[in-house]
Amino acid sequence: MTPMYARVHEKYMANTNGTAISWFEPSFEDISGYVHNVGFKTPPGGEIGSTNHVLNDHTYCCQLGYTCPDGDPDVQYEAECLTWHQ
Repeated sequence: MTPMYARVHEKYMANTNGTAISWFEPSFEDISGYVHNVGFKTPPGGEIGSTNHVLNDHTYCCQLGYTCPDGDPDVQYEAECLTWHQ
């Protein structure tokens, strides 16, 4: 997906005078509860520390074993989730 994201980012930048912000995210199928490498060494079409990129990395602390019927843990687990994400 990196080459596609890089091409899209190049077009954004060319048409926004360098002010575009590209959101990108990993693609994976595994919902086993393990954290995986997102597969990007640098932001597509950019460099580490780019102000024109945002990694939209989905992690859910349901992976800690909480029941999450709607996909998100209950707010009572906020502190545990924050610690886990950090």
